[in-house]
Amino acid sequence: MAAWGAATDPVAPPFVIWGDGGLMELPGLWIPFTPYQIAQFPGLEAANTAMAGARVSVEHGWCCVTQLFPYLKDPSHLQMLHSPIGLFLPIASFLTNCITCFKGRNRVSDYFGLSPPTLAEYLS
Repeated sequence: MAAWGAATDPVAPPFVIWGDGGLMELPGLWIPFTPYQIAQFPGLEAANTAMAGARVSVEHGWCCVTQLFPYLKDPSHLQMLHSPIGLFLPIASFLTNCITCFKGRNRVSDYFGLSPPTLAEYLS
């Protein structure tokens, strides 16, 4: 990714978070390159294509979380000042990771062909 960043930003960080197109681009957070950027630097189209698959796997990861904790998809449970929504996501994600480690796989680890750590390794 540093090569992609060097095409548009000479001081690009070596690693970045690839975000959704609805997000604002910030240092360390990149969004898919626009047609204008691709016209200037044709190699960026390959970056968009390569990262699209990883983005899909993140959506699969969110699916894993919401299958275990379906209330995270229900707007009636996600109301500011009525429930601790800022705690729901990190706790649900942590518990989903624990379950994944215990089971030894999930759809995201299958997609990337990687095994998660053991539960003991994850919790240490």
